[in-house]
Parts: sequence; C-alpha cells; structure tokens
Amino acid sequence: MPTKRSRHSAGRHSSSSSRKQTKTSAAVRTHTISAHDSFLMKAAKRRERKRTSALVVVVIAIVVIAVLVGIFSYNKIVNDKLSGSSSNAKTALISAEENAPQYTLIKVDVGKDDSVKSSYDSPENTKFYLLMRTDTTNYAVSYILLPSNLSVTLSDKLNHPLYDAEDLDGDAELIRAVNDFAGVEINHFIGTNGEALAQLVESIGGLQITLPCELDDPFAGTQTLKAGDITLDKESALTVLRSKNISGTNSTRATILSSFTNALLTKMSSSGSFDLAGTVEKFADTSYSDMQASQIIDFANKLSSAPQITFYDSTIAGSASKSADNGKDTFVARNAEKETLLNNFRQGNDPNASDVEVNDFDKSKVHVEVRNGAQITGAASACKAFLEKQGYVVDKAGNAEDGTTYTETLIVYLGDDNENAANSISKELGSGRVINGGDYYTSDSGVIVIIGTDWSSS
Repeated sequence: MPTKRSRHSAGRHSSSSSRKQTKTSAAVRTHTISAHDSFLMKAAKRRERKRTSALVVVVIAIVVIAVLVGIFSYNKIVNDKLSGSSSNAKTALISAEENAPQYTLIKVDVGKDDSVKSSYDSPENTKFYLLMRTDTTNYAVSYILLPSNLSVTLSDKLNHPLYDAEDLDGDAELIRAVNDFAGVEINHFIGTNGEALAQLVESIGGLQITLPCELDDPFAGTQTLKAGDITLDKESALTVLRSKNISGTNSTRATILSSFTNALLTKMSSSGSFDLAGTVEKFADTSYSDMQASQIIDFANKLSSAPQITFYDSTIAGSASKSADNGKDTFVARNAEKETLLNNFRQGNDPNASDVEVNDFDKSKVHVEVRNGAQITGAASACKAFLEKQGYVVDKAGNAEDGTTYTETLIVYLGDDNENAANSISKELGSGRVINGGDYYTSDSGVIVIIGTDWSSS
C-alpha cells in the first residue's frame, strides 16, 4: 500500500509539474510570439521608412531633373534666338584669356522717328558703335563711342566710313575694322536696335539716368528732355538713343550713351535671377550675340556683387573730311589724341586722361570765357581768379545760359591755334575734357571753360 501511495503521490506531482511546464511553455510561446510580432512591426516600419525615403529621393530627383531640363530648355531657346541671326560675327571674334579683360563691340541701329523725313534713314545718321572693355576682376567698365562714319581702311584697301564694313563682309568685316583701329582683339559682339533697347527699358520698369544737357533734336523726334535726373520710359529711351544734336557734340553724346548702358547693366544686374533670365529672353527676340544666355547672366551677377564699379566713357577726337576713295563724308581721328586715348583704354585707365605735350606760348595773348555749368555758387569767379593768376586773360565769367547742369568740365577751343592753350588750361585746372568747339560753340574768346560738377577750386 505505501508503495501505491507513493506511486499515486508521485503521479500527482508529475501531473502538477507537467501543468506548470505547459503554462511556462505557453508563456514562453506568448512572449516569443509578442517579440516576433514586435520584430515584424519594426521591420515593417523600417521598410515603410525606406519606401518613404526612396519616394522623397525620387521626388527630389524629379524636381532636379525638371529644373535641369528647364534650364537646358531655357538656355537652348535663348541661345538659339541670340545666335539665330545670319550674322557672321563669330568668324572674326577672338577668345579671351581666362580672367583677362574682355572687349565687346555693340552695334546699334536706332532707326528714325516717324516725324523725320525718310531721307534721314541712313547708316550715317541712325547707327552708332560702342566698344566696351569689361574687367570683372577689378570691377571696371570702359566705353569708346565710335562715330558711324569713322574713317577706316577696310579689306579692299580703300578708305571708307565704318558703316560701309557691313556691306563689304558683314559683321565680321566690322569687327576686323574696329580691331585694327583700336589695337584690340574683340571677344564678343552684340547687334541690336533702338526699338529692342527701348522695349528692354520698358520691361524692367523704366531706367533712371542723369542727362548732362537738354535734348531737343528734331531728328530724334518731337520729344524734348530736360537736363537732370530723369526716369526713361520706352519713348524717352528712344529720344536719348537717337539724339545727336547735343551740346558738347560727340563727347557729351558718349557720356549720355555710356550712362544709358551703365544704368541698363546696373538695373539688370540688380534683378533676381528669374527676372534677369526673362529679360535676357525678351532681348534675344530682337537682338543678336555670340554670347550665351548663361554668360550674359553670369556677367550681370558679377557686376551686382561688385563693391563698387568704375565706369569710363570717351569718344574719338577728330574732324570731318571726305574719303578720297569714294567721296563719302567721314570722321578722321586725330592721331596724337587717338593713341593716348586708346592706350589708356587698353590699360583700363581713364581714356580721357591727357598726356598731350604743351608747347610754350604767351598766356597773356589767350582770351578765355568762363561759364558756370555746375550750378555751384561762386564757381565762375573762383575759376576766373585762378586763370588770371596763371596769366590768362579772362574776358567774361558767368553762368552757362543753356540751363544745363554739366557733370564734366569742358575746355572748348575755337580755332586750331587755341588747341595748345586749351590743353594747358586742362592740365592747370586738373580736370576738363578738351574739345574742338567747331561750329557748335560761339564766343568772342578763343577758349571757353564750362565748369562741371567734377571741378574743384581747391
């Protein structure tokens, strides 16, 4: 019996132990299942995160591709427009060295106003050329205004006005002629017209410039523009571009045209990239250039990042003549002044800085008239006293009567025999551009000093 009890007792113990093991195994299985479920959930979340990350990468890639395609399409469209002309300019252009100053020839046909007789519509009257030197390393931009009838020798070895070059061999001949004349290697070319530039002014919301004199040229249209600060719209921009009958003749016109170009470049460079891209595209509709859209935008951005930009403007001094080869009216540069100007231009210096030699002369025989064009009280009297101290005879001193505020001092000589004295006065004053008065200026004196805002009595 005890043995049976012992077996029975052992049986109960065994059964209890088995139940405990079963419960433990169930708990383990439950824990294992829970851990497995947790692992699966985490794995699922990781897969979801990967899918989400992959989706973000795909979206970013699509956006980047879209942007790149957009940029590529924009560049292709604009570049095709810019280079779509039949111009052969590229055949004569020379690649610039990296980080070196670049030379760009800008050809502008301003056309004629509807109020002007049709016979006025000739290259001599409606075209002008700007030779531009840009140095983005030193933030300097220089211009030389080249008269359309500048006397040059073309590839046929004959003397011509500059505008004839295009008839001989297109823009390539024009570029070669300017290369030879200026002693430079032109890297870029822009061909445009007055309407395109005026439309550009309108598209950027107007253009602010300062006019050194009143513009009232009947061949530029019926609009009169007063001297001083002005905001140009499309119509007034055309008046500025077309005006040639200007106080100070070519030198003042050079100042006005370069001021217009400076203001245009500055306004474009201050625009956002998107606005600038749109502006370049509109300009490309009616203009030609070898430059690509990205180059134009990059140049504008470099200007916008400049702490300060130095601008110089100048024109070629000379006199009217007739070509011995074809009898056409030409403008012949005076060699001594031309070489000084061009050398300064190529070096990036002020092209108007003069190193002309002054020969000895009797100052007491030089009669001078002083005109205060700066609207600075007492300027004429101070200048008169200074010149008399140097030994000149000052016949008259007073205000300029044309109502113009001159930004630049002009030393105007009347008659070639007074040129030497004018150069001497310019050196002694320390400022002043020497110009030939021709038939535009009249005075009882041989030299007229027109004081500009750049003059100082100190």
